[in-house]
Amino acid sequence: MTEVCHIFFTFVVHQTGPLGYPPANHAVRKFLANIDNDVDMDLLSYIRVQHFLNVLFRVTLDTVASFSASSRAERVQRFYEFMSDGQTMNSSGLKRSQFYEDVVSMVKSVCHTVLKFFTFV
Repeated sequence: MTEVCHIFFTFVVHQTGPLGYPPANHAVRKFLANIDNDVDMDLLSYIRVQHFLNVLFRVTLDTVASFSASSRAERVQRFYEFMSDGQTMNSSGLKRSQFYEDVVSMVKSVCHTVLKFFTFV
């Protein structure tokens, strides 16, 4: 997990159109902002963010471990290249988009029971 501490994460969740750079990560924004329950928005938001960060670090660790690199600096550079591959002013790029879609999918499966409980309270 030490490797992950040396990686800077950027995910843009505040925009819905092609405004600014880097482009929005729609899967992240949709997941973190999509709470359809007024019971306890603060708690639901906390649970989602907590699980999101946990899964994000685990997926990042697995991704970085898959790179053939001999040093920490090289692994960080390869992760940067992986996340920025195909990125333009209007698009996050396929690898970055798929990375965050996978993270969100895993988070949903991890915290589904907890979120379901609070949604129906």
